Amino acid sequence: MAIHAEKLATSLGILKDLVGDSKRAIFKSTEFSRVHRERLVKAGFLIEMKKGWLLLADPAKKAGDSTLWYANFWRFLSLFLEERFGKAYCLSAESSLILHTGVTTIPKQLTIITEKASGQSVQLPFHSSLFLYQDEKNLPVERDVKEGLQVMTLFEAICRAPKSYFEQHPDEAVVALSLIRDASQLLHYLLMRGQSTTAGYLIGAYHHMEREDMANRILGAMVAAGHKINIENPLVRPVLSISIRSQSPHAARLQALWNRYQPQVMELFPEAPGLPQDAASYLSVVEENYREDAYNSLSIEGYEVSPALIDRVRSGLWDPSEESTDVQQKDALAAKGYRLAFEATQLSLTRVLQGQNPGLVVKQDLPHWYQMLFSPSVQAGLLKDYHLAGYRSNQVYIQNSRHIPFPQMALLDSMDMFFELLEKEENAASRAILGHFFFVHIHPYSDGNGRIGRFLMNVMMASGGYPWTIIPVARRTEYMNALEQASCENNIVDFVLFIKSICT
Repeated sequence: MAIHAEKLATSLGILKDLVGDSKRAIFKSTEFSRVHRERLVKAGFLIEMKKGWLLLADPAKKAGDSTLWYANFWRFLSLFLEERFGKAYCLSAESSLILHTGVTTIPKQLTIITEKASGQSVQLPFHSSLFLYQDEKNLPVERDVKEGLQVMTLFEAICRAPKSYFEQHPDEAVVALSLIRDASQLLHYLLMRGQSTTAGYLIGAYHHMEREDMANRILGAMVAAGHKINIENPLVRPVLSISIRSQSPHAARLQALWNRYQPQVMELFPEAPGLPQDAASYLSVVEENYREDAYNSLSIEGYEVSPALIDRVRSGLWDPSEESTDVQQKDALAAKGYRLAFEATQLSLTRVLQGQNPGLVVKQDLPHWYQMLFSPSVQAGLLKDYHLAGYRSNQVYIQNSRHIPFPQMALLDSMDMFFELLEKEENAASRAILGHFFFVHIHPYSDGNGRIGRFLMNVMMASGGYPWTIIPVARRTEYMNALEQASCENNIVDFVLFIKSICT
C-alpha cells in the first residue's frame, strides 16, 4: 500500500508541475508517460475528454459529473481546433452569434468552417458535438477572437445567418441586431456581396424592433445601389425592443428574455391580491414561518441544520464554541448568517409594505442582505474580509448545469439592467418569479445566490400580497430542473408552475 501511495505521489508531482501557476486544466495525453497517465486516470485525477486529450478532475466528484467539462468547454475547443487547423478555421455564422450575443448555455453542437478537408462530425462528452465542413472560398478573411476561438465579426455573422436563424432564435437575433451601433457596419457587407434578400429581412427585423433609423438607412443605401428590396419580417414571434444604450450582450439578452417571459408569468400565475392592509400581521406570519423557511432554504444549499439549531440561533443562545467539528461550525455559521440576512430582509419588507417601489428597495438593500449572510463566517475567520466586498471577481460554475453564469466583466451592466427591469415591472408575480430566476441566472456573488434569490422572490411576493413562499427541500430536484429549463431551453413555464404550486 505504501509503495502504491509513493507511486501515486510521484504521478501527482508531475501533474502539479504541468498545472503550474497558470492553473491549466487541459492536457495532451502525450504530456504524460503511459504509466503516469493511466495511474492518474485510474485514481480520478484525470479524465479523458476525447482521445488524446485529458481534463484535470476531482476524485471526490461522482462519476458522470459534467461540471468540469462545461467549465472547460470553450477552452478545450480553442486548443483542439488550433492544434488541428491552426488559424485556418472559423465558427459558422450561427455558432459565432452564440458567443457574440452572450448565450450562457453550452451548445449541444457547433458548426466549424475549415480550410482543410473535413466534412465530419466530432463527438464530445455529455452529448456535445462539432460539425466540421470545408469551405475555403467562404472562410472569412476578417475575424474576431472570442473564448480563444476564431469567429466571424458580428456584422458578417448577422449578414451570413440564414433567415431560419431569425425565425428559430428571435431573442438572440434581436440582441445581435441591437449591438450594431451604425448601419454602415452591415451595409459594407451587404453591398459588397449584393445581398438584397438578406437586406430585406434585416430591414423587416429592424422595423419590428422599432429601429426605423437602421431600417431606413439600409433600405436607402440598397435602393441607391440599384437593388430591388422585398421587405420581410423574419421575427415570426413577437419580440419587444431592446434599449439601444445596452453595450453588453449579456445585459441586452437579459432584457430580451425578461420581455419574452413576462407575459407568460402574467398568463399562468394568479392575479395579485394587492398590498396587504395590515403590515404588522403580515410580518408576524413571516416571522412565525422562519424556522421552516431557514431549514428548507439552507438544506437546499447542502447545509445540515436542525430546527433546534435554528431556534438557538434565533433566540441568541447559540455559542460557536459548542460546535465540535469544522463542518458543524460551518453549518451553524450559515444558520447565523441566514438569521441576520432574514432580519435585514424584514426591514426591506417593511418599506415595501409601506408602499415604496419594491425594485428600488431591493436595489438599495440587497448588498446589505449579502453582507449579513456571510458576516458570521468572516468574523469567525472561515472567510476573508474581502468576501463581503460585493460582486464576484471570478468565474463561477453551477454543478452539472449547461448554463454558465455571466462572466465577471458583464456583471455591472447586467445587474444595472436587472435592477432597472425590477424597478419598472408593474406586475408583482413577474417581479417575484423573474426576479428570482434572473438573479440566480446572473449569479452575481461567489456564494449565497440561491438564498438571496429566494429572499428577493419573497419580498416581491409581499409587494403583491402573495404569502411568503417556502421552497421545500423535498422538491429540490424539481426546483433545480425548472431553473435549468429556463436557463438552457428558454422555457420559463415549468418554473412559473412550480412556484405557483407552492404559493397558492
